Amino acid sequence: INDKINDKINDKINDKINDKINDKISDKINDKINDKISDKISDKINDKINDKINDKINVKINVKINVKINDKINDNNNGN
Repeated sequence: INDKINDKINDKINDKINDKINDKISDKINDKINDKISDKISDKINDKINDKINDKINVKINVKINVKINDKINDNNNGN
């Protein structure tokens, strides 16, 4: 009878230990997954922001270039 009781107690203890271990493992896995997802989202957002910034910069540069070109053309057309 004592053996049976001890077996039951040990089973309960082992179940609790395994539950704790599995919870920890699940938490770690979920943390890793969430970190990966967050990193991907951040990368996508940063890519979009950088694209927008680069587009704005390129528009400004192209406007400046076109103004210079037009100034040169106008100077040449005016005989300078």
